[in-house]
Amino acid sequence: FNSYDDFIIHEDVVWVPYEITELTEGFNSAWQTGIREWREAEDRDAAAIYPTHDAWRNYEPVGLPGDIQIDFPDDTAVRDEYEQEFQSLVDREIFQQVRTIEEKIVSKGKTARLLNRLGMLYAQYGLTQKAETNLVEVLSLDPDYLPALVNLGNIMLIKNNLIDALSYYEQASNIKPSNPSVLLGLARTHHELKNYGFVDTNYSKLKAVKPELALQFAYLDMQRSEETRAADISEMKIKMVWEEEEPPAE
Repeated sequence: FNSYDDFIIHEDVVWVPYEITELTEGFNSAWQTGIREWREAEDRDAAAIYPTHDAWRNYEPVGLPGDIQIDFPDDTAVRDEYEQEFQSLVDREIFQQVRTIEEKIVSKGKTARLLNRLGMLYAQYGLTQKAETNLVEVLSLDPDYLPALVNLGNIMLIKNNLIDALSYYEQASNIKPSNPSVLLGLARTHHELKNYGFVDTNYSKLKAVKPELALQFAYLDMQRSEETRAADISEMKIKMVWEEEEPPAE
């Protein structure tokens, strides 16, 4: 998130305030109402947080008999609603950043660096299709543009298109074999393909050129115990290292 203004930070815990009676209007609307009500309560010195689990220590929850039947919504309807709300949230979050990049594209023309930056921004927020479209356009301008090759490899890895991911990383490796993001991408993809010899080769090179990055993905270290590596895998699989060209000096 660009800002924490719409969150409540209380005792090092981040809370998302939403007005429960407005959820039928959509989560984002309920959230905006909730934070507005919280600010108004703060202004009156009437804001306080009562965690449910803490309250249960004093007021134990009681289950009463009843014949109320709860009708759960259709899975497809829930997914569609979620995707719509998520898209709305992401659009709100990245609108200014997208506009800034697009304004530069209008003034300077389409360049590989700007299109890669836009694609990377979309990818970081989970908009992989938009990201892929921009990154493919980068390669139409410059087929050897390494950041776009790495980032397309990342997207294919996210989508579990492992052969395509490997192809992009290998193209990037032909351009700059010692690039840390390339070595990491190769090691991760080979790990998913269970090509552990190639994992060891690429991860060893990564440790040599950028040990601090290698340490973040220690599950790739075939010298560690299987139990220790397995504990790291689930968390690190969702983490991506996006590649960007340094901006030109002003």
